[in-house]
Amino acid sequence: MARRPSRPLSNRAMRARLARGMTKTKAVEERYVRSLQSIMRQIHKAYEAVLIKQDALDNSFDMLGTRIMAAIPAAVTTAYGTMSAGTNVANKQALSVVGITPNDAGIGAHIVAARDANIRLVESAHQAYAADVRAIFSDPENYGRSQDELRKLLVERGNVSESRAALIARDQTLKLNGQMMKVRQQNAGITSYTWSTSGDDRVRDEHAALEGEQFDWTSPPAPGHPGEDIQCRCVAIPFVEEFADLDEETASATEVEPVEEDITPQAPDEIPPEEEIEPKLSFEVGVHAYGIKDTSNLPPEQLTRLTDLLVPDAGHAAFLKETPLTSLQFHPTLPEAWGLYHARTQVLEVATDRTWNFAKVPLQPGVTRTISEAASGKAESLDSTLIHEFGHHIHAGAWGSTKTTAIDKAITAAFQGGEINPISTYARTNHLEYFAETYAAYRRFPDALAEHDPVGYTLVERVLKIRGIR
Repeated sequence: MARRPSRPLSNRAMRARLARGMTKTKAVEERYVRSLQSIMRQIHKAYEAVLIKQDALDNSFDMLGTRIMAAIPAAVTTAYGTMSAGTNVANKQALSVVGITPNDAGIGAHIVAARDANIRLVESAHQAYAADVRAIFSDPENYGRSQDELRKLLVERGNVSESRAALIARDQTLKLNGQMMKVRQQNAGITSYTWSTSGDDRVRDEHAALEGEQFDWTSPPAPGHPGEDIQCRCVAIPFVEEFADLDEETASATEVEPVEEDITPQAPDEIPPEEEIEPKLSFEVGVHAYGIKDTSNLPPEQLTRLTDLLVPDAGHAAFLKETPLTSLQFHPTLPEAWGLYHARTQVLEVATDRTWNFAKVPLQPGVTRTISEAASGKAESLDSTLIHEFGHHIHAGAWGSTKTTAIDKAITAAFQGGEINPISTYARTNHLEYFAETYAAYRRFPDALAEHDPVGYTLVERVLKIRGIR
C-alpha cells in the first residue's frame, strides 16, 4: 500500500525523488551491456578461430553453432542474474523514497519470464551473426582473400553484433525496471501514474508529448507503459489521489528520509548488485571444433554427439587441452580399417560407413572379434570405433614425453606379463591394440571388463591416473 510520508510530497517532488532513486539502474544497465558484449565477443572469437584458416565452410561451422546455442542460456543467466538483482534493489529503493512500501508479489515470475526472453534475444543475435559469417565465406568475391582481409570482414560484422548486444542489454534492463514499477505500484493499490520523460534531447517526440499526462495502469497510451517501448527511459510517477492537491511550492521544499527496508524478492539465482560476474561460454572450442574434418556430411547433432564421446568428464577434457588432437576426421571409408590413429601427427580418423549386416550379438568376452562389433547397430559401432582410436591417443599422445613413455612401458609389461585375459580377439594382436580395445571396453562394458580381465581394467585406471584423467 502507499503510505503518507512524514512530510507529504507533491507530484513534482515525487517525480524528482523517483528520478534520483532510479539513477542506480544506469550503472546496472551499463554492466549488463558489458556482460552481453563479452558473450558476443567470445562467440566472435570462436568462429574466427575455427574459420579463419579455411577456404570454405564445412561441418565444423554448423557444429560450433550448435554448441554455442547450447552454451548461451547458462552464460546469459549469469549476466541476467546480476542485472535483475541490481534493477530490483534500485526499483525498491526508489519507490521507498517516495513513500511506497514495496510489495514483491508476482515479481519473481516476471524476473523468470524476462530472463527467458533475454536468452532468446541473445540466441537470435548469435544466429544473425552466424548468418553474416556464412554469407562472408559463401560469397565468391571473398574466395582467395587473405586471412587478414577475412578477419577484417569478421570484425566489421562483430562490431554490428556487439552494438546489437548493447541494445538488447539497455532495452531489457529498462523493460524489467518498468515492469517491476508497474507490478509494485499495482500491488500498493495505485491505479494510475503520471508519465515522466528523462527530459533530454534523446526523448522521442511521441514520448515527449506524454510528459505530465496521467494514465491508468489498465489502459496504456500508444507507446505502451513507460519502459515498454524500445529503450524507453521514461518513468511512471505513481499518482496518489490524497496527495494530488498539495501545494507544489510548499511540498517541493520538504525532505523525506528514504525508507531502509530489505525485502528479498522471490526470484531464483539472485546475485548481489555490487558483485560483477564475467559470463563465460562453456563449449570447449579447443576440444570440439578445432581441426575437425568431415567428408561424410554427418548431421551437426551427430557430430556433436560423437565429439562429446571424447570428453565424458572433466578429466578427459583437461587431458585433451593438455594433449590435443591435431585433427579429428570422419570419412565414409578408410583403407582396410574402421578407424586409424596416427601417433606422429596425432590425427584420428574414423570411417562412418558400416556396410556389414549386424547380427546384434551382445559382447562375448574373449570371443567377440572387436568391441566395435559388439553393437546393436551402426551408430553404436561408430561410437566404439571412435572410443577405441581415442584410446590410442591416451596411450601414445605426445609421444616421447615422460608420461607417454611411462604409459607405454606399463602397457607393454602388462601385455607381455601373461596375466591378461583380452576382452576381444583383436586385443590379442599387440600391446597397442590390447590397450585400445581394453579402454573401449572400459568405456562401453566396464562390468564385463572388470570380471573378464581385471588386470586390463586396473591397467586402464592406472593409465588414466598417469594422464591426470582420474
